[in-house]
Amino acid sequence: MLRVSPKYKMVNCVVQKSMSTMMTGAMCYLYDEMEYENTGRSFDDEFNGRLCKSQNEFSSVNDVRNKYNISLRQTGWSFSMVVRHPIDRFVSGYVDRCVRLLVMNATAQCNGCRLNMTCFIENEYKRLMQISYKRKTRRTMEDAHFFPQVWHCDLPDEREFFEFLPYSTDSEEEFMPHFEDLLQRQDVPESSIQFIRDQFLTRIPSHATTGTAAKRFYYNRLMNSPYLLEFIVKMFYWDFIQFHYAFPPGFEQ
Repeated sequence: MLRVSPKYKMVNCVVQKSMSTMMTGAMCYLYDEMEYENTGRSFDDEFNGRLCKSQNEFSSVNDVRNKYNISLRQTGWSFSMVVRHPIDRFVSGYVDRCVRLLVMNATAQCNGCRLNMTCFIENEYKRLMQISYKRKTRRTMEDAHFFPQVWHCDLPDEREFFEFLPYSTDSEEEFMPHFEDLLQRQDVPESSIQFIRDQFLTRIPSHATTGTAAKRFYYNRLMNSPYLLEFIVKMFYWDFIQFHYAFPPGFEQ
């Protein structure tokens, strides 16, 4: 899903488990700073209900281009996307969608595998293969969280127009400097940049998994299983390649 701020000629591809809630908030804020500030909302509130729903949201790059008459030539518009290491993103998604929701008694989640990570990975791999070969068209919320990042926002056709912002667990170290540079290039006022900076650096999303015992447990479980890692490498091969992430030990190219 794409979020747009026409005021600053910005388009962001929001990808689940890659700061999606915070980037949804940031793009909604940039859509109308005054309205957003008047609500008293924080970016994390977007998780429970999007303020800009149906206002700045698009399902394809072509829809954005057509709406705002954006040509393929240099126009001053920016297209961006936050990218995350495939293994880190997968484990975060697994803890969020499979472990937490099971605790909340959402037993139908995660391919019906409950807390069996092997079952989930095997079945999600089959689903991704079926979808890639167009043998299955119905997509679940799990699919949205576990789709390869390169499957989002028409990247196979539009990659050359996108700028990729590195996800980091400590936003101040890596992500925020890149994002601030983009905001400055798009002539976003310093006061608005400061508001965004405060949101990213002082608030932890309520559904974040970073630093949790569950994430550490399932990350170690995955990294110590060559059998499961082989599925992960197959599922996210082009994420590793396109975004220049290192393959896990034993799977180096």
